[in-house]
Amino acid sequence: MIILGITNDYTSGACLIKNNILKSCVSEERFTRKKLEKSWPTQSINYVLKDQNLKLEDIDQIVYGYSRGFKVEDDLLFYFDRIVYETKNNPKELEVFRERIEQEIIRGANVRKEFSDFVKKNKIEKKSISLRHHDCHGYSVYCLSKFKDSLIVTADGRGDFEAITVSHIKSGKKYNLYRSTTNDSLGYFYSRITKLLGFTPHRHEGKVTGLAARGNPKKLLRYMEKMIFYEKGKIYAVNGEFYKPFYEDGNNKKAWSKKALNIFKKHSKADIAAAAQKHLENLITKIVAFYMRKVNEKNLCIAGGVFANVLLNQKIRELKEVNNIFTLPHVGDEGLALGAAAGYNWIINKKKTKFKDLYLGPKFKLNKSSLEKKYNIKINKIKNTTNFMFDCLKENKVIGFLNDRMEFGARALCNRSIIYHSNDVTINDRLNKRLRRYEFMPFAPVTAVELAKKCYKGWQKSHLLSEFMTITYDCTNLMKKNSPAIIHVDNTARPQILRKEKNKIIHSLLLKWYKETGGLSLINTSFNVHEEPIVCSPDDAIKSFKKKMIDILVINDHQIVNLD
Repeated sequence: MIILGITNDYTSGACLIKNNILKSCVSEERFTRKKLEKSWPTQSINYVLKDQNLKLEDIDQIVYGYSRGFKVEDDLLFYFDRIVYETKNNPKELEVFRERIEQEIIRGANVRKEFSDFVKKNKIEKKSISLRHHDCHGYSVYCLSKFKDSLIVTADGRGDFEAITVSHIKSGKKYNLYRSTTNDSLGYFYSRITKLLGFTPHRHEGKVTGLAARGNPKKLLRYMEKMIFYEKGKIYAVNGEFYKPFYEDGNNKKAWSKKALNIFKKHSKADIAAAAQKHLENLITKIVAFYMRKVNEKNLCIAGGVFANVLLNQKIRELKEVNNIFTLPHVGDEGLALGAAAGYNWIINKKKTKFKDLYLGPKFKLNKSSLEKKYNIKINKIKNTTNFMFDCLKENKVIGFLNDRMEFGARALCNRSIIYHSNDVTINDRLNKRLRRYEFMPFAPVTAVELAKKCYKGWQKSHLLSEFMTITYDCTNLMKKNSPAIIHVDNTARPQILRKEKNKIIHSLLLKWYKETGGLSLINTSFNVHEEPIVCSPDDAIKSFKKKMIDILVINDHQIVNLD
């Protein structure tokens, strides 16, 4: 069976699964060069089809993952109960609540119309279907995990009138345990803090996480608890004088009361971030622990934009109720296309989706003569790429590396990466300035699997999510001394643990670097300027090279030399 998954809005993209094997997956932003591209994913659909030499008529099933829409039998009573609970003491808020739901209905319908128009235009109505937003989040991780049975927790801003869901897959059957309305959204709670701190909601939440390590959570934690709280396996946002959950996110000034804003003005941004981060950790870990105990499960899959928070994921992993945890770099809405296709495959065939790695995007052959003329460069063949890169690092050169197929998801996994050694603490300031990134955002390490136990406390080979930079670990004392450039102020790091079969070139570079210098890790940060998508093509990489983001550019087994 050949299944095409599609999503649009908030990082649109497409995915193709063939006979239970994940073949191709890509986000539209990599082609348009617009971060979080929302447009209909025409180029993504064309790519995944072309990659497998297919036409649209060859597809057995097209599955849409962004929004299934409001369904009376699923959503009416669910929201009715929440409306009654929230407005019985605040009847004036009923109009605002109504307006909020109406906005969600209209917006969802407008986005789904693009899929409907696509289906009608291509006359494929009979083989097209839509799945719920949060179901797709969950399937995007569970269906690629090694777990037969697992609790699945999803959390984001909103999707199909839900913000948090908890389900349990056991013996091939899915049981829905809990769902929250979007008024009780942890994603929107965190995005409001993001806006309050001067960042952009739905884009810069990671900056809040990085900043949080520099603050004291105790100063404002009690105020965070006034906004949203946990009670008996559920999350409730408090609609009161401090916080207005009915307003969609922090872009609306009415979301905050004057009292709240006056309190925040008296505290540092770091303290606000620290309190928000701590409160998020407390709420999610309580939800996870409650349901793990309730269904007597030890395996956990997490998905949705909230779980892009890698420090939160560490706190979840450390729970006594959790034996193993899994997530992937596409936890946000970019993963909905994959979740739609993989989820449908599991629903119909009860089969998990097989994948070797996440190098699922385009690969390119160097058109040497054309590129040399276009950019005034020289392209030289490298005899041994590992040795060449090693020599560059020894000379303190920052390397941009574009190799083979592009990674899928939010993390660069050494095929579209900037590589540097991790013993130079000054590189954080210097490279951040080049990339126009904020100084409190730490760089991440890439570490050979053979060396990981020397570096990260509690790491186990069974922690497959550590291959994808989706979790932090406390660093060992040896790691702190050995690789100070990748240690955050809280002594954590967000590693990519690399196995030889995943990326032979960088894995061999890591072992050579360790053998020759004793260095346990290298810096791996995404190959892009701040606020731009990760580079996709040689053209993207060369343009960045010309802007002096990096010192050395390696594309496959060639060095690019600037002649300007």
